[in-house]
Amino acid sequence: MILDKILLFLGYIFVGGGIKYVDQAFDEFIFPKKKALVIGLICGVIGGMMIAADGPTSIIFLSILLGLVITRKIDNNAFITATLICIFLIIMRVIFSPVTISIDTQIIPVIFLVSGAILDEIGNDMADKGMFKGFLEKFFLYRCVVKVVMFLMVISGFFELYYFFAFLSFDITYTLVEEWSWKVKEGKYRFKLLT
Repeated sequence: MILDKILLFLGYIFVGGGIKYVDQAFDEFIFPKKKALVIGLICGVIGGMMIAADGPTSIIFLSILLGLVITRKIDNNAFITATLICIFLIIMRVIFSPVTISIDTQIIPVIFLVSGAILDEIGNDMADKGMFKGFLEKFFLYRCVVKVVMFLMVISGFFELYYFFAFLSFDITYTLVEEWSWKVKEGKYRFKLLT
């Protein structure tokens, strides 16, 4: 059980960093696209397996994925391929082990998390354009709406505290890869792994 939680935690870390690596490769042309495509495929497999194997993770990841689809952020071949792999693995899970949907424990958090993901993406775009200053700028640049929603979901009893920290590790790795990418672009950080 503890090993399962550790592996799941590592999955959150890898997928968070991997997604940003792909993003920076295709949107900012910082990293090689071929390597980004491979990382995207691995993220799709790992993310799909996590969704298929763990109920709370399925709610969290599918909500964020749905938010990205609605805001049209799945906009390159690596993301599209990873999403299709993820969906395929989910379909296989449902076919071989049917799941029941609960309005109280699943639909409500999905609604809140999808809404949070949408607000984060819209707010992040506005912050990138300089439409916010001070606290709001930082809040949306670091996509804090979903973090707040996740914390509220924990307080409300929808998720264990473990999932808040797992999601936070996803987000921290995402941010660290972004910061690393800017250093690579500026030539200030010459760490050659995957560049």
